Amino acid sequence: MIPIGDYIFDSKRLVFIPKSMSEDDFRSFLRSMQINDDVALSILAADRVAKNPRYAGNFVFPHVGICLTYDCQLRCAYCSFRSEERHADTIKVEDVEAYLRHMVKAMIMNRRITGKDESLSIHITGGGEPTYHWHEFKCIVEYADRICKENEINYSLSLTSNGILSPEKIAFISKYFQSVMISYDGLPDIQNRNRHLASETGTEHILDNTLKQFSEAMQGKGLIVRTTIWPEDYSRLREMADKVLSSYSISQWDIMPVLPQGRAEDAVADLQSYTGDFFDYYLDLLGYTKEHHTNAVITTPFFPNGLASQYCGALGIECPWLLPSGKIVSCLEGEGFEPEIGHVSNGVVSFVTTESSPLAERILDLLSDCEECIAFRFCRGGCPVSHMRKTVHSKKSRNWQCQQIVRYYQYVFSQILQNRPCFNWSVEPLKDNPQVLCLRCNTAIPTGLSEALF
Repeated sequence: MIPIGDYIFDSKRLVFIPKSMSEDDFRSFLRSMQINDDVALSILAADRVAKNPRYAGNFVFPHVGICLTYDCQLRCAYCSFRSEERHADTIKVEDVEAYLRHMVKAMIMNRRITGKDESLSIHITGGGEPTYHWHEFKCIVEYADRICKENEINYSLSLTSNGILSPEKIAFISKYFQSVMISYDGLPDIQNRNRHLASETGTEHILDNTLKQFSEAMQGKGLIVRTTIWPEDYSRLREMADKVLSSYSISQWDIMPVLPQGRAEDAVADLQSYTGDFFDYYLDLLGYTKEHHTNAVITTPFFPNGLASQYCGALGIECPWLLPSGKIVSCLEGEGFEPEIGHVSNGVVSFVTTESSPLAERILDLLSDCEECIAFRFCRGGCPVSHMRKTVHSKKSRNWQCQQIVRYYQYVFSQILQNRPCFNWSVEPLKDNPQVLCLRCNTAIPTGLSEALF
């Protein structure tokens, strides 16, 4: 039970109970309304994974991920992988083809058994730049397209790229991919400082051309700009909005604060001054774009904006990832913390039985430790991998992230309790007890900000 203004938020029932309700009525209400929190099921699921062998070889995956390489032309100041060129692990084309064949065959068998046509989403990214080895990248994309079409599998391809691409590469990507995310840090001086070549040459001129070409070539598809921002640049978000939203035709602008991992951790001397108040600046940005860029879609993965039974899909292996080493893992960020679930070598896919899951064990701790937090129903304690990292700044960084997410939901609740729908949330009176307000998550996230804020 969490006090919010004139109400008490009952996270287990997702209702706001007025503080003015009498004690007898309060107790009677709690007895009458069923708890809808699935934390018990979440704990049971995590407990089973933590304690029982797991074999993913007979799973059907609607999402599959491929991390092609850790090689990269850039030396980004905050790269969590510390990527550079000539990395030892680079996946072979024949191994990626074998991985895709396995996934497609599983979908074909599932279609024969259930009669249902499932879609396959193929996500291509890198700890480095996925297009770095262009010939291999091109062969893999063409193979994915061919095998899905030959077997009548509905599919989509998505790509995350640093944008160091020639016009010929942009044309190829635009032909095959339904969604492309380009990392670009919003303003020329910031882009050149954060995302420079190994020679320390800036990349603003390259990215400007890349985004202009994609703006034309990807019309009707998903073109997303991802901006990663240091605290010292939060105050320039309005400038970034004017540049990004006026210069390029994009479907979404995605913003993520830098977290002290990889090279970013090396650069952080004083975490207190580093963290800043991202929430206030993000909220200000939404108000500004509502007035000046009416149709813009601004998002951030930093604030979870929906009910969750688990923080992510790693526990249930919702999206297996093939790594450059040939390992298959349940979490792209979890290598070294979670055992591999399979591997590919010499064109042969093998899944293994995992006897335990450190990830699931940490999730169990979070489900217990964080249950009384206002944000628990939405973040479920946060990323378990981040809690497993033991670095100089890891604990302080997690505490800062928690504080920001709590502020986010305190703001959301303050708005909806004044009958102002906020982001994806609203309230409505309980049918049998109108003084109690039910929290509602709208079925569709608004495409613009006018419906989502103020």
